[in-house]
Amino acid sequence: MTRETNDVDISNVERTEIANRANANLFVRIHADRFPDPNINGVSIFYPGKNRWTEGIHIESKKAAQLVSDELLITTGAKKNRIKPRVDISGFNWSRVPVILVEVGYLTNPSDDELLNTDEYQWKVAQGIRNGILRFLQD
Repeated sequence: MTRETNDVDISNVERTEIANRANANLFVRIHADRFPDPNINGVSIFYPGKNRWTEGIHIESKKAAQLVSDELLITTGAKKNRIKPRVDISGFNWSRVPVILVEVGYLTNPSDDELLNTDEYQWKVAQGIRNGILRFLQD
């Protein structure tokens, strides 16, 4: 964990370095997304696209993204938006361990925003991510 409050100034590179130093089995970044169209909702998961910096973690990251997505959708009932590789995220390009970024919903969507502000839904999100991580670690 990189923070316990919102009053933290840690760069994406610094977060990645924490995971690298720990030799983490999987580095999971959890976000809530936004989009100009307030009708867009659901879960998206990003993983490193293959490039010269991510070649060693690309395949395992993609596998983790799929497993976490599967489990997160089961526990939350959320709409699946996409599982997509990205080459433009600094936290991916600096990582030496498998990494995913989980967008748990859209704060610009009224329904997602309301759900994300409930303890019950946050618990479902946490359980889904946990279940996906456990599946990844067991494979």
